[in-house]
Amino acid sequence: MELPALEYPATMPGVIHHAAERWGAREFIVTPDVTMTYAQAEAASRRVAKELLAGGVGKGTRVGIMYPYGTDWVLAWIAVTRIGALCMPFSTTYQPAELRKALRLGDVDTLLVPERLLGRDHLAYMEEAVPGLAGSGPALRVAELPYLRHIRVTGPSDRPWSTALSLAVDGGPADAAPDGVTDELLAAVEAEVTPSDLFLTIYTSGTTSDPKGVVHTHGNFLRHGANLARFQNLTEDDRIFCAMPLFWIGGVGCALNMALASGSAVLCLEKFDPQGALDMMEREQATGFTAFPNLAYKARRRAEESGRDLTRIPAYAPPPPGTPTTSDFELRHNSLGMTETTGPFSGPGPEAARVLPEELRGSFGLLVPHVQHRIADPVTNATLPRDQLGEICIRGYSVMAGLYKKERHEAFDEDGWYHTGDKGFIRDGYLFFEGRLSEMIKTSGSNVAPREVEMALEAFPEVATAVVLGLPDVERGEVVAAVLAPRPGMELDPADLLERLGKEVSSYKVPTRVLVIDEGDLPALPSGKVDKVTLRRRLAESRDDAPTA
Repeated sequence: MELPALEYPATMPGVIHHAAERWGAREFIVTPDVTMTYAQAEAASRRVAKELLAGGVGKGTRVGIMYPYGTDWVLAWIAVTRIGALCMPFSTTYQPAELRKALRLGDVDTLLVPERLLGRDHLAYMEEAVPGLAGSGPALRVAELPYLRHIRVTGPSDRPWSTALSLAVDGGPADAAPDGVTDELLAAVEAEVTPSDLFLTIYTSGTTSDPKGVVHTHGNFLRHGANLARFQNLTEDDRIFCAMPLFWIGGVGCALNMALASGSAVLCLEKFDPQGALDMMEREQATGFTAFPNLAYKARRRAEESGRDLTRIPAYAPPPPGTPTTSDFELRHNSLGMTETTGPFSGPGPEAARVLPEELRGSFGLLVPHVQHRIADPVTNATLPRDQLGEICIRGYSVMAGLYKKERHEAFDEDGWYHTGDKGFIRDGYLFFEGRLSEMIKTSGSNVAPREVEMALEAFPEVATAVVLGLPDVERGEVVAAVLAPRPGMELDPADLLERLGKEVSSYKVPTRVLVIDEGDLPALPSGKVDKVTLRRRLAESRDDAPTA
């Protein structure tokens, strides 16, 4: 297998030491309140890493982190992984029940959280998420979460179950030795971290009701950051505004990963809003912008409405002469990738200057070097000729090590190919995306497993049957929609149901369109399964009457 060449070991200790030595004084993370250089990131994460070692964390320890976008998130991630522990970032949109499920599935030993999260009391949230936590001491014993032992809190806490952890950029001397953990011991620990060691598990929606844990190694993850940075010509002079969640691959696998390999700066807000994003990009002289398509669309629309001149940022620059403009929004969907492939396996490249025929306008990208691609027949798995539509399959150094708690054959075929579940074709070195083979809903860059939402809806006493599916949407790609049938003798209030559902699942999983019909009117196929094609048509026809978000 051909691998991208690196100047340093393909491990977090290797990359953070290299970045601090080469770009120490340059800005790494920039937020409205805190700026952190590469040297500060190395020194602060070294202090935190030694504190974690003193607390019993070591190679292979499963450590969850749950922070907003910013230096706390980045320092926790670097500190955990530079000592060989397995980092498991959790979504800040999780409801307590969702976090409890992820902690159980991930066998999390130590969880790092803030005292407040996005303005809310996160300690009370933790006591709702972890059964019996309110009455616990610092050494946890919870039957529902049998591996969870410690919760470390950043910020003031009077809870007996919490242990303090400082993630301040200038939080104390980096050469301190908590409980005898010296720089010499830390160096010895880091020397034992290898590219093959497990590095990061990112939880995304699976095809069942449980989230799917995608596991990456130091080597596959960090090599891809360097490869993508070269592919996109990033340098230390670039300043990229990142609106992608750090806890998902777009933020950690692309923005942070590429920055560590190139010395560029990452600009971020704790919570995205179009006006704040534009202000920051202008103030900090951003050279790039990475976001889910719907957020990019909102920011661009706000810029146009306010008359801002952001043409120096490539995402906002006028297209080259002759470039199609009628599909402008679709043409920005030109980085194809996923959590399982450490981010893009194809990217923008020079295609923006090409005049595409009408039938090829849509999602496409130039194939990234060192990653193998093929188009397979979804039924036979036979490789299809170029230009023929089939399932996109990926193989190579950047593909995940596997799925957490799944055997290898459950993730890859016999020849090592990962089947993405996406439809597409290859033409002239470009990969064109044509939709998904599976029923997974992709809304604003986030995956939603329909069955998870259906089960949550059917848990309500008045709902007999819930059918959740995706509908096309120009801004979000797809929106989540639901067809609901009430139990006999009961009525459904869609607005009330959606409000209650929002307390059980993340906001992006809550349907924005609802159609209520009698259970006897649910269309069925000859097999007895629900006819979702007919339901999609009915939802589309009921657009004016259906609740929207």
